Amino acid sequence: PDTLYKPARGYVDPGLNPDLKPSVTPLQFLDLWMAEADRLGLYLLLDFHSVSRVSQYFHPFVTDVADYGGGKWVETYNQRPYAESDWIRDLVFVADRYRALPRVIGIDLFNEPPDRIRWEKTAEPALAAWKPLAELAAAAILKTNPNLLIFVQGITVTWDGKEKVLPINWGENLQPQAFAPLAIPAEKLV
Repeated sequence: PDTLYKPARGYVDPGLNPDLKPSVTPLQFLDLWMAEADRLGLYLLLDFHSVSRVSQYFHPFVTDVADYGGGKWVETYNQRPYAESDWIRDLVFVADRYRALPRVIGIDLFNEPPDRIRWEKTAEPALAAWKPLAELAAAAILKTNPNLLIFVQGITVTWDGKEKVLPINWGENLQPQAFAPLAIPAEKLV
């Protein structure tokens, strides 16, 4: 979201970057970078890395988590929570914006969804469900740009007792895929 909507910030040295004006926005910079990477023949994977440059945490639709700010998502944008609809809108936006670049191979829906994320919906409202969110986002992206691959990282733990107890870091737990697979076309899912 910071890349897509924030105004220009930081310093651009016109001596080192004569084609960049000091007022270039992060999105304009991304456009230039994407075009140059494509020109050089690089294959590109877009990654939704964090809700903002301040925080990486992903807590959509969490209704009562005081530890994480008590909002729907930890960070806010323009004084309101960054919600599921914002996230999907932004994923679809970049899928469409770079569809003409043939070497954009996919989108990683969210980098290492941490902490209080479950795989499936639960009666405990304080835990978000990653599987239905990933499926919803993937469907929206593929409707806009069917040529992309959808990268879905795992979660930390599901707390459902179905997976083996292993030391697992953020994004590493893909065990739930075995008992509750994602409804994303297999040829598109990474």
